[in-house]
Amino acid sequence: MKRNPALSKEEFDNWSETHGPLFMRNPVAPKLLVKYTQTHLDETGNQQFAAAGFTPPSDCDGVVNFWFRSLEDAHELLDSQYYREVVVPDEEKMMDRSKTRLVVCRDEDHFVGGEAGSS
Repeated sequence: MKRNPALSKEEFDNWSETHGPLFMRNPVAPKLLVKYTQTHLDETGNQQFAAAGFTPPSDCDGVVNFWFRSLEDAHELLDSQYYREVVVPDEEKMMDRSKTRLVVCRDEDHFVGGEAGSS
């Protein structure tokens, strides 16, 4: 996710306190979402890893992960009236939607809760 350039980093970092609760007020969210996380960049940690030779994050200010049981559930939530009328306008204040990318992935667990394995 790329922040709206009109916002300072500090203003953008406030999205966990404002946008997350707003998003979860969507009446269909508790039924359709398995998990919703926000990942905030750690500038100090990224600088330390960059100094150790790792490539710093690309042009990204945060990551949101949604877990759904199916793509149909994802579409139902993102097509909901609440999402379109309430969440999208808030997203447009907070992020640069033209530079924010949506990626559909599947998880493969190789280490969970202290035990190695695969899903």
